[in-house]
Amino acid sequence: MAHRIPVYHLVFIQKSAGGMSPRLQLTLGPERVAVLLQQRAIADNEVYTQVTEERAAAVARGVQVVVDDTRADHYQKILIPD
Repeated sequence: MAHRIPVYHLVFIQKSAGGMSPRLQLTLGPERVAVLLQQRAIADNEVYTQVTEERAAAVARGVQVVVDDTRADHYQKILIPD
C-alpha cells in the first residue's frame, strides 16, 4: 500500500513569537495593535491546546515525550511547502 506524501507539512516548533516593532505600533495605532495582540494570543492558545492534546495522547500510548525546559512553553505552527 502506497502512502501519499502530503503537499504541505505542518510542523510545531517550541518558540515564542516575536514582538511588534515600535514603528509598526505607531503606524497602526493603539487600538489596532491591541486587536492584533489579542488575535495572536488566541492563535497561540489554539496551538498550545493542540500540542498539549497530542502530548497527552502520546503519553497515554506509552511514548516518552521530551520537552526542552530551557525554552519558553510556547509553540508555533509552521507550514513547510514541498
